[in-house]
Amino acid sequence: MRRRLHKVGSVLELIETENEYTPASALSSADELRRLIDAYEVLDGELARVITQYIDVSLVRKRLFKGEEMSIKHVAYVIKSTAAKGRAAKDGYSKEVKDIYAAISVQNPLAPPFDLARPHFEKDLDTFNLSYQVLLDNFKHLVARVGTDDELGGISPYSVATLRALVAQADNLTREIAVIVQKIFVVYEERLLVFEEIKESCHAICKRSRFVLGSHHAVYKELISLKHAIM
Repeated sequence: MRRRLHKVGSVLELIETENEYTPASALSSADELRRLIDAYEVLDGELARVITQYIDVSLVRKRLFKGEEMSIKHVAYVIKSTAAKGRAAKDGYSKEVKDIYAAISVQNPLAPPFDLARPHFEKDLDTFNLSYQVLLDNFKHLVARVGTDDELGGISPYSVATLRALVAQADNLTREIAVIVQKIFVVYEERLLVFEEIKESCHAICKRSRFVLGSHHAVYKELISLKHAIM
């Protein structure tokens, strides 16, 4: 997209320096094309800012799930180990906790996808979101077992309040990411719409230049070549 926008800049430069060119309407004028380029650049900058925010918050959440001493995966491991020590194997309880932990241990939190131009971006985003939802749902199940079992609650190195605070933090980050992702989609679509207007302006400029300059004029031929690269 950046290469195409550079071509648009070349269109603008050509009609601004060609003294014989006169616009027929706002759409075929240099001022309108410059306005659209400026609008696109503003949205492009906003998109970059929001994507950076999305990546930053996603990485904070990833560290919360895996990597820190108080990360969800580490805490789940400690709870599983505690349950194994505090219960006789025959009662089946420690096995239940181990099964919940097993579902947590095999699911890794994914890195955030960020290239909206990829054909499968939305599918990648769904997979990204699901990886965290699976982890969090199972961790909530584990926390619920700690909260309802007196023996495990008594020997757990983490209080129920601490575990619930961890869940709340994960939920808050997940909601924040969802809001940022929606913002990304909105800005991305706005940017696409502005680029469509840019293409319409370039098309109008080419038509007008043919009428004003003639089909054999060097500037018109260059404009046509640029238009094909932009479209």
